[in-house]
Amino acid sequence: MPAGTLTLTNNSVTVKGSGTAFNTKLKPGDMMVSVVGGVTYTLPLKTVDSATQVTLIKAYDGPTQAGAAWHAVPRDAMNAITAQLAAETAKALRGLNLDKENWQQVFSGNGNIAVKLPDGSTYTGPAWNSFTAALNQKADKTSLGTAAGATLQTHVADKVAGRVLTVGGFGLGVGVRAQPLSWEEHNSNFSWFYSPEHAGGYAGAGHEAKVSIPTNDGVNDFIATLYANRQTSRIGMSMKQVIEGGNQVNREVWRGEFRTTLNTTVDGNGFIKQASPIARISDDPENMAANYLEGFELAGLAAVNQEAAGVSAKKIETGVYLISGALGLAREGWDFEVPQDSNGNRLCFVEVLVNNNGEIKLKVSKRKFDINTASIIAGEPMDIPGGRWIDLRLEMPSK
Repeated sequence: MPAGTLTLTNNSVTVKGSGTAFNTKLKPGDMMVSVVGGVTYTLPLKTVDSATQVTLIKAYDGPTQAGAAWHAVPRDAMNAITAQLAAETAKALRGLNLDKENWQQVFSGNGNIAVKLPDGSTYTGPAWNSFTAALNQKADKTSLGTAAGATLQTHVADKVAGRVLTVGGFGLGVGVRAQPLSWEEHNSNFSWFYSPEHAGGYAGAGHEAKVSIPTNDGVNDFIATLYANRQTSRIGMSMKQVIEGGNQVNREVWRGEFRTTLNTTVDGNGFIKQASPIARISDDPENMAANYLEGFELAGLAAVNQEAAGVSAKKIETGVYLISGALGLAREGWDFEVPQDSNGNRLCFVEVLVNNNGEIKLKVSKRKFDINTASIIAGEPMDIPGGRWIDLRLEMPSK
């Protein structure tokens, strides 16, 4: 660092020095560099006036500062920096031009192309068009033929190898059939699917699937039929074993019905029960758990499923609720369920009264032990416990 310090004055071209030797260290065209307030100022010199004063080409625009350290940057050094920067810029531009030329070859060239690398070397490889041409040669677009020229099945039970499946082949692709499969089709020793118009006691559509299993005793065919009834929301399945011989299919039939959210419900204690028209009666529906209304709609103080549409409930007084729109409780199976704690203890005592018009009066009370009968009886009236509900299984009017 040169000896001495500078005094820089804002908006002045004159720089004063203290302990400096400007006349031996600098000449016109050189630069002085000084850091003031954390900012580096580069000051080009117009004249060197004395050992302690220089005149700048442009007025200093920083804050006035005395005792500032400084560096001298000769004009030759500045020229070298400029030349190096220009060389590096030119090199970068040449690289960009090479990249552009290379990409143009990759996108539009044919066959092998020569890619130029930044160090001047080249790399030879295929252009993208050559990849497309090679793939087109590998995949013969005409080898699969067309449906019009293919050998189709002669009938839906035709199982000659190599033939193209026709509409209805093996029961696939057909809609509703007015008649079940014929004995010949049933006994054809291959697997098939079809949709009979009516099936097995369910007044709805069925879908059959047959699986043929070769064994030492011949071929055992097993038929699974899925039934669905939109009106009753019933879904079931039967299994039939087809035994060869005779003029008909000998069947060993058993049928099961699937349990779904349409034919079951989860009661207030978390148990799954058979569903028919269901009403859930609570005292404060707005503060029930999020799953309270899953599959149910709110009607007053009642949450009802689809089959109980039209049923509603209201509160008459403490512990007394009136349910209307039904014909009383279900005549078969379970009728109502009382909320319990984790140990199975009922949280309240419930009495159900049905009026002549089918309205249901639900009376909820505290549980009271009767010494004379050694049983639990109704105590003081109470509301249905918060966050819990009472399940009612209903008898609904005919629609």
